[in-house]
Amino acid sequence: MAKARTEEEKLFDVEVGKRITAAREAAKVSQAELASAIGVSQQLVAKYESGGRISPILLRKTAVALRVSLLFLVPNTTPSCILADSSQRLMNFH
Repeated sequence: MAKARTEEEKLFDVEVGKRITAAREAAKVSQAELASAIGVSQQLVAKYESGGRISPILLRKTAVALRVSLLFLVPNTTPSCILADSSQRLMNFH
């Protein structure tokens, strides 16, 4: 049985969906065109854009299809965020 997603996981997936939508619209690509490029249905692209969970492999294919960095599609992974998070963990280490 699948484990229920936490609120944090749901918010993460919603943010990924927003970023996919923004990248797709900036590239002037329809959901159907993106779906064809990554090998899924248009309905699945709509689900991902609405916050449905997307696999890492499909997320990478999406980044390639939309010509954006994978890091753009994943929240809190900009170098400054990674560095800040690492610094915070080091400061909290006892």
